[in-house]
Order: sequence, then C-alpha cells, then structure tokens
Amino acid sequence: MCTRLGLECLGFSAQRPDWMRKQEVVTGVVARMKKSVSDTNSAKMNEYWANKAASALREQSLDEEEAMAEETLAEDTEYAEQAGSVESAESMELQALPLPPQTAANFIGDLADLWAYPIPQSQMVDDYPVAQQAVHDPLGMQAMTTPHAFNSGPTSPLVDPDFLALLGFAAPPVVVQPQAATYFPLLHQPTTTFSTSFPTTPANMRFFHHYLTVIMPYQWIFERKVLSDLVTGLAFTNPLVFESLIALAALHMGAKRRWRRPAIQNQNQASSSSSSSRITALPDGNDPDLAVAESSLQLSIQGLKQVPFNDIGSHEMVVAAMSVSSFHLFDGGNRKGWREAVELCRKSLAAVLQGSRHWSSDDPELAVSGLVKRMGHLLSPLVWTDILTSVTEGAASQFLSLYRVLLLDDQSQGEMGDLLRETVMGCDSTTRLAIAETIALAEWKDTALGVGRLSIRDLVERANSIERLLEQRVWRERHLFESDDPATLQRRAVSNVFFHSARVLLATTLSGPFPGVVEVAATVRDVADAFLALDLVELQGAERALVFPTVIAGCHADTATLQMFFKDRFERLGEEGLAFGNTRNALRLMEEVWRRRATLPGGQEVHWRKVMFELDEEGLLLI
Repeated sequence: MCTRLGLECLGFSAQRPDWMRKQEVVTGVVARMKKSVSDTNSAKMNEYWANKAASALREQSLDEEEAMAEETLAEDTEYAEQAGSVESAESMELQALPLPPQTAANFIGDLADLWAYPIPQSQMVDDYPVAQQAVHDPLGMQAMTTPHAFNSGPTSPLVDPDFLALLGFAAPPVVVQPQAATYFPLLHQPTTTFSTSFPTTPANMRFFHHYLTVIMPYQWIFERKVLSDLVTGLAFTNPLVFESLIALAALHMGAKRRWRRPAIQNQNQASSSSSSSRITALPDGNDPDLAVAESSLQLSIQGLKQVPFNDIGSHEMVVAAMSVSSFHLFDGGNRKGWREAVELCRKSLAAVLQGSRHWSSDDPELAVSGLVKRMGHLLSPLVWTDILTSVTEGAASQFLSLYRVLLLDDQSQGEMGDLLRETVMGCDSTTRLAIAETIALAEWKDTALGVGRLSIRDLVERANSIERLLEQRVWRERHLFESDDPATLQRRAVSNVFFHSARVLLATTLSGPFPGVVEVAATVRDVADAFLALDLVELQGAERALVFPTVIAGCHADTATLQMFFKDRFERLGEEGLAFGNTRNALRLMEEVWRRRATLPGGQEVHWRKVMFELDEEGLLLI
C-alpha cells in the first residue's frame, strides 16, 4: 500500500510514532497522500479510456478482420520471418488482435482461466478492464473481480479505507482496489456477495507475505526478482496458485514455532539417526498454522487433479504443481505422497511439450527458442525436478531425448539461453544433462546385469561419452568463465559443486559404490574443494540448494575427516534450519551409510539408494 503511494513504510504500531504528533508534519503527509491518490486516479482513467477506445475500434473492424484473416496471417508471418522471429500459427493469430496493456499482475492473463475450462481464442482477448470476469473455481473459492469504473473524488473505490479515514473522509461500504504493477501487487477486495473471503483474509495475506520474504529464497538461489514478479502476479489472479503458496508459508511458520518449543527440541536431541524427521508428523498437539498448511495442500492437490491435461501446462498450473512438490520437500522430503506431487510436475512438463508444435516423443526436434520463450523461467524448474527425481528412482527420465536437444542447444539461442541456465538451484545445463545421462546408464547397467548380459566394454564406452560431455562444460557454459564479477563468481561456485558431484555419480555408476576406488575418492575430494571455494563467495542459503551434491559425495567419503566435513554442511544450518526441509533426513541417510559400511566386512557393497529405500519406503527427494 505504501509502495503504491510512493511513501516510506513505517509499519504498524499500537501507538502513533513521535513524528505523527507534530501537526506540521501530519499536514505535509496528508498533502502528499492526496496528490498521490489524485495521480493514481488520473493514470487509471487514462488507461481505462485507452482500453475503451481500443475495444470500440476492435468491434468496428471485426467483420473486416474476419474477411481478411488468411491474408493478414500470411502478411504477419512474412513480417515475422523478416524480423528474424519464428512463432507458431496460434501465436500469430493472437498477435493480429490488439492486446490490452500487460502488467506483472495480469502477465499471461489470456491463460488465467484456462485451468477451469477451455476458452475459445476469440474470447481470450476481451474488454476485461470494463467487464467483470468470474472464474469457475473447483475449490469452492471465488476469484477476484476487476473494477469496471473509475470514479473521481475522495470517495473513489481506488482509495483505501485506512487512507480515507486518515484524510478525514468516510470510507465506502465496499472497496474494490485496482491491480497494481508493484513488486508486491495489492489484492482486490471482494464484494460482500462472495461466498468466501479466501483471497483477502488477514491470515492469508500474512502467509503470502511470509512466502515472498522467507520461503522464496529457499526455492531459488538466482533470479529471485524475476521469479517473484512472475509468481506474485499469478498468485493474485489464480486462487489455486495462491492456495499452494500459503501452504508453504504456513508450513514454515508452524515448523518455526514447533522447533522453538523445549519439548520438541529435547525430543529431537534424544532421537536417533534412524528416525525420520517430518514437520507435520510431530505429536505435540494441534498447531493452527500446520492445520492451514495441510488443508491448503489438499485443496491444491485436488484442484490440480481436476485440471485437464491441455491446461496443466499453463504458467499458473506449473507454479501450483511446483509449490505442491516443494511442500513435500520442505516437510522432510520423505513424506508419503511426494511421488504424486512430482508426477503433477511431470504432467505439466508433458503438457508443455504437447503444446509445442515442434516436439514429439518419436521425433525430438523442437524450436528451443520458441519453447523457452513461451515458458520463460518456469521450464528449468520442471526439468530440474524431473532429473533429480530420476536420481532417487534410479530410472532414466522419460524426457531424456528432450534434454539432449534442450540442454545442449541453449548456447545458440542468445538471450533465450539465459532462461535455461543455472536459474533454479545453480546447476548448469551441461551438468544437468550429464546427471540425466548417468542415471540412464545406471538403469541400463542394472538391467543388463540382472539378465546376465552386461558388457564391460559397452559400459566403459557409454561412461566415456558422458565424461566427454562433462569435459565440454567450459565452452558450453562459457558464460560462467568469461567474467569475474561477484554474481558470476557465485554462479560459477555453485555450478562447480554440482559439476563435481555429477562426476562422483558417474564414477560410482561405473565402478560401484566403493569409496576406495581411486576415481571415486578423487571426485569426492573435488566436491569438498568446490564447497570450500563456495564458502569464499559468501552465498547465503546455498546448503539448502546443494542437498544432492552433499549426499552423493558424503555417502562415498572414505575418511572420518571428509565425513565430518560433509556432515557440517547440513549442521551449519542450525536446529531451526534442519527442521524445515529435507536436510535432516539427508544427513540421516549419510550417517546410516557410514554406519553400515563401518560394520560390514571390507569390500561389501553399501549402495546409498538401497539404504535410502530401507529407511523410507517412499525414498527421499534430493532437491
């Protein structure tokens, strides 16, 4: 609210600050507020009449556009080719229509309602600034309306009730705020005829603010501003996205309070390394925040299950699916049902590919720039979730043929390649592809060994091809090595940790889970050195993003010194840090592998994945 009016936010207090006691300052503040409100009204009126004029022109020329549709499409296609851009026929048809101004709040607004039911293209661009739109909500939650008129004067619905009271005017009985293109967009206030106040309850806003300020840094290391703008806009236009995000925030707030209680801390200290850690499974009574988290999670899952396949690839549904997956990750990573959440992400990725005219499972030829441009920063998280889930499963990804095109061609796509790089958790494209290829090799090896047809020569040749891919990383990911600015140094340091952990995964796939093998021991030490280099760049929150490298290297540490080193990577998060996420269960897995290897006769195999499934029936999500 203060951001929209250009004022400095001083927060709320039970007692007015000292500076408010001075009448001269109060008079100046009121004058500035009146001017800000007046400027806001003027800008909104200009936008309203501009959209109204565009709507009238569109209606007047509708018949002519229909008669000349084919000719216009051909001309647009020729123009696009001359400009050097390649787009699908569907997007060209949409470009022939005058689109309303886009903001962070209504970004990809044409797709905002697709999750409820399909809408014809002729209805996807309409006069939404002057017509109220209702969204069919399978969760029983009404969507927010858009104001259809802009009044002038102090009683305008553009003015918030608190400011009206401060200015000395009476607030209207119902306030409808406009969507703002700020960093944290303001929420529309529903009318009293709505059956639920879901989007606007103070508790929900408290949860959502907590997500933006606390939870989002857990999910993303880089590109936080871009992702925050995108996710915020989607959350305020789609109740399913909003619900999935407040579930994450409520989970963290409940976890924070629980692990500060002495009884819970004593219970944790007394627990052995073989006991699972889950926030929602702690038996210390009912917690209101955790109840909200669980309720919102179930609503989100049920809502996603009702979304048709053709619509689950939209931006809104991708964010909701990733949030559900993140909930399971933050609730220990071994919560029953996390596989179902991951399958929702994979379903979204499959829908995204189906929406591309250049992709099929039989012929993996696609226009990478068009696919990446359409999905933006949301494509990389889906790919990363699928690849690391395949690590847990020990099975090749069904999208491997896609990755062989997508993750190798990003350097040739110019600006589009930026969206595919280490924007999620810092792992570069070459390393991600190498991890996916290594898991496919491990599955092939286990299958061939099981039927007695394993060829060591073929195994070595396949492993060498992956090693050659990793050797090409310096020039494929040259953006990480061409500059020494602080941001690039941070990206390079995180990427190096993932790179060397991929080498550990490849070495153990080829030689087995034996820390005494020279190649295995060398790559584990390289991971430790990469962690030490990361500490020099002082990147906050990196340990949470590096669960997979820590586990894969830590499980194959052959000395007590190295084991303590990798254990410290998690313990440095502190008790509260370990309480939220999968790091405690990841540490539990490493310690159990070390214990078994120390008690078994030398030379016996102790595979980390086998131990993981013995500890947790569902396995552990290593994101």
